[in-house]
Amino acid sequence: MAIEFRPASALSWAQLAELFNASYEGYVVPVQMTEAQIRAHVHNHDVLLEHSPVAYADAQPVGLAALARRNDGGWVAGIGVIASRRQQGIGKRLLNALLENACALGLTSVQLEVIAGNDAARNLYLRAGFRDTRDLLVIAREPGPVAAPVWRGSFEKSTLERALTAYERLHAVPNPWQRQRESLLNQTSAPAAWLALDDGDIQAYAIGFFSAERLVLQDIGASPTHPEAVAALFAHLHTIYPEARASLVNLDSSDPAWPALEQLGYQVTLRQHEMRVALTGSPQT
Repeated sequence: MAIEFRPASALSWAQLAELFNASYEGYVVPVQMTEAQIRAHVHNHDVLLEHSPVAYADAQPVGLAALARRNDGGWVAGIGVIASRRQQGIGKRLLNALLENACALGLTSVQLEVIAGNDAARNLYLRAGFRDTRDLLVIAREPGPVAAPVWRGSFEKSTLERALTAYERLHAVPNPWQRQRESLLNQTSAPAAWLALDDGDIQAYAIGFFSAERLVLQDIGASPTHPEAVAALFAHLHTIYPEARASLVNLDSSDPAWPALEQLGYQVTLRQHEMRVALTGSPQT
């Protein structure tokens, strides 16, 4: 079967959204993006459409692999093949094309996430040289009462920019790509931030979009020396937003915030493996 590759930048936003959704049809977790959401995904996560290969068969797009770049590192921002063309080796060829583009750009590594239990995809990545680096948790909490721990400090609703002044200090565990500082700052609709303060110093923060119905968390910062701060902050949030469902994507399973959140009723809804490959030349086959 003849397959050719063209850059994703040749597609319109509408065509890109259509192909992305078709490529994730029947996926372990359903993924559907609007044109606006695709635009935001590309912008927020520094996706290089001109270096993201789209596979064509019979002159029709049948799959894509999106490559993002920051400094000398890359991230697979999505990879998939439409249902009618799966099990034909196209996914492997797309991944190799993406890695070849990454090498040509001078990147030294590429990372990605794969849902735990998606063995076919994980085996594809292993054969290409990727190795597990850590487990990431998708977590959520349903509305319900919460017991507030003792906290001698204060809470304050603030701005993204102020919260990020404590970003490095509150991240003993490095963030995954989607929650890195660049992703947070790239958003066109800036999220808000809630802070836990002790004598004016930020000891924990929650960045996201907060409403009576939902707490869509973009990032959590937790001081390793003040673990009670994050517990107190989230107890406060669930007290002032008692009917809101909360969610956060890709929290490192070893993050110091996780034990406190688990005690407050957060549960794991999905696990992912973060994987990385070092680039030293041509991709493995």
